[in-house]
Amino acid sequence: MFAVIFDVGSRQAAIANGSDVSHVHRCFEVERRVKIAKPLLLVTTPIGLGIGLYEGYRLAGGLVILMAAMIAVIGVAMGSVILTIRRERAAEQEKQKQLPPET
Repeated sequence: MFAVIFDVGSRQAAIANGSDVSHVHRCFEVERRVKIAKPLLLVTTPIGLGIGLYEGYRLAGGLVILMAAMIAVIGVAMGSVILTIRRERAAEQEKQKQLPPET
């Protein structure tokens, strides 16, 4: 799927190259349908964690506290990586804005 979308490029380029336009249209439809994955994961992951904690409490009682602590540590680690990436990206964009335009 990715190779097809990558090779196709834009619709205007496909028309200019004489490619099959309907093939290009199908590729863009596939790309549009895949966009449901991210919102679906954002909704189902917290629900799954909650159900997992509940089942852990039913199975092992107090050990669910350790499980919740482990989930919290992993969440903090992921958050720190995300914040570092955003900070570095913002610094790089600020540096690009300060550079004089090349002629």
